[in-house]
Amino acid sequence: MFGKPLDAFQNTRFKLAELRAQIDAVQCFVDQLVQERVHGRLDADLAAEAKLVASELEFRTADECLQLFGGAGYMEEYRIARCFTDARVSRIFARTSEIMKEIISRSVGLDDRKMRARRPPGRPDVGRAWARAGSAAAARRDRHRHRHYSSHRRRRCRPRPR
Repeated sequence: MFGKPLDAFQNTRFKLAELRAQIDAVQCFVDQLVQERVHGRLDADLAAEAKLVASELEFRTADECLQLFGGAGYMEEYRIARCFTDARVSRIFARTSEIMKEIISRSVGLDDRKMRARRPPGRPDVGRAWARAGSAAAARRDRHRHRHYSSHRRRRCRPRPR
């Protein structure tokens, strides 16, 4: 490109250096977790963290490298195109990254099931709105739906006058 090899550009070297540092850090983390597993001390939370961080880094690395290749990176003849496809799939199989985030958030104490248990009694709509980051519009919508549903149920469940 521009009469120079790709690795002659400073931006390319910096990108690859950043990716290498991140890969080495994740590799150390995974190696530590392998040791924890060998000794029987690995729990699901740490395994979820490792899967999340490693698969996200794999995708980010493939994406950055694909960007360096430009349009040629999309041609299946090049190895980078296959790496990009494989990296995208690794975020999905063996549970998605969103499931890993859910497992990790529960280990931190942000369990939706526990949050619902802490809501005020008699107000099921408040718990749902609170779980959705407390949006005022969502709370109003839920209260309206709850009121409508409750009145509908009361009408249906009342004995009919004879």
